Amino acid sequence: MNWIFSIKDMENAISFYDENGFVGFSDAIERKDVTILKDAFDDAVSKGDLDPAKLVDGNDAIFLHPIFEKYSRDERMVSLSKNIFRNENGVQLQHAKLINKPKQKGEGLIEWHQDYPFFPHTNLDLIAVGIHFDDENEDSGPMCVVPGSHKWGFLSHCEDNKFAYRCTDKKMKIENAMAMTCPAGTVTIHHCLVLHQSAPKRNERLRRFLVYQYRTCDNVQLSGVIWNCTGNEISPTKGQIGTVRFMDGNIVENRGMGGRLYDKFTKLTSDK
Repeated sequence: MNWIFSIKDMENAISFYDENGFVGFSDAIERKDVTILKDAFDDAVSKGDLDPAKLVDGNDAIFLHPIFEKYSRDERMVSLSKNIFRNENGVQLQHAKLINKPKQKGEGLIEWHQDYPFFPHTNLDLIAVGIHFDDENEDSGPMCVVPGSHKWGFLSHCEDNKFAYRCTDKKMKIENAMAMTCPAGTVTIHHCLVLHQSAPKRNERLRRFLVYQYRTCDNVQLSGVIWNCTGNEISPTKGQIGTVRFMDGNIVENRGMGGRLYDKFTKLTSDK
């Protein structure tokens, strides 16, 4: 399956995303951008701000290094998101994380899941935009997806009435799963309902992956953890009144903060 497109072929890329729930771009960024991001990674490690032994270091990755914050607002990332959303209005950051698989073989498993159950929102305009720092093959523990699974709706992630941090639904089928192997510099996007996982590594090479979870400005988080970066305005909202859009199309006006969830007493915010 050819899932990596040029940004010059955006129409076909969007059609592929709509049908399969994920897509990749070979030329959304340049080789020099990858070098800049890798240097930022090394700088953050040298300063002790990033622990290279952790699989996931923070869902507030934009605070690990100024470069990570800068790229979250990069016009190329914003443009990709707006094209996928088909929405010219503002874009917000829901969270950002750096996935860095340990060099040891057999490490780095992330089980099958959908993103949405971890932080439910009022609508489904919620995507993960990933920048791949390193070349990835089958032995790198790349992300695997089930094409079209975003059309299955909400799958259960509970066991014994408790959130299991993985998909537990009997409707889950992974026979058609495919590995998203790709060269460094590839930018990938996946839908918040597409079923995906990341297998353990079978080599000792680096596998680093910076993820920006973006949403439209009228998509408000309902539950789950919020982060210090949650609600960061990436692209300005048009108009002053905050609105909330629900999945049935209903729109409700919302008070202040551009409609963002406001954790005044920091009872919901997590730094872990």
